[in-house]
Amino acid sequence: MYDVIENTIRNEWFKGHEATVNEVDGMTVINFNKPKDSTYAITYIFKDNMVFISGDVGSAVYRLTWKAQLGTFSDLNIGYFTEKLECSSREKFEYTQKCIDDAVREIREQFLEGENAELEKDREALNNLLHELRHLEDVNEFFVNKAAWEAAGTNIGERQFDSDDAQDYVNQSRQYSYSICSYLIGLKMIEEQVLSNRMAV
Repeated sequence: MYDVIENTIRNEWFKGHEATVNEVDGMTVINFNKPKDSTYAITYIFKDNMVFISGDVGSAVYRLTWKAQLGTFSDLNIGYFTEKLECSSREKFEYTQKCIDDAVREIREQFLEGENAELEKDREALNNLLHELRHLEDVNEFFVNKAAWEAAGTNIGERQFDSDDAQDYVNQSRQYSYSICSYLIGLKMIEEQVLSNRMAV
């Protein structure tokens, strides 16, 4: 799913963006936008180990465990980078029906395998559970958590859909939001532009 998000951000949101880098009072200020167009414009400010982000895709603050500078982001994955997030004006996660359906499918395979699949009452209990998980009032964090944790304690054969299963379901039902992904993807695109230009000089 991240590949789909990255493709959208690179080829739609940030297509045609150009990076301008300036050093100001010990800070690195990077503007990343289309010339004369503020759509999906984003500004990064590096100060010591801090990264400050603002623009059309929201605002965020990251506290890194290394000095913030170009050339240090290309190998990062979204999970590791997001661990450094201190605050953001946008939601960290999005809950989509596809993610929920995938999570439900995995639960079904996990609990309806082997001998448990022969237990009719347990199959009925699981199907009721899956119905609750799939038919949410809204695809957002509150209702995903509500459905999962209300289901905790449901007996399926010799197993129980417990709190760990509920948390697994919550984790599987979400993806990093497009805005959160765009912060790292933007940095990688800037590195690709700026560092390749420096090497060409």
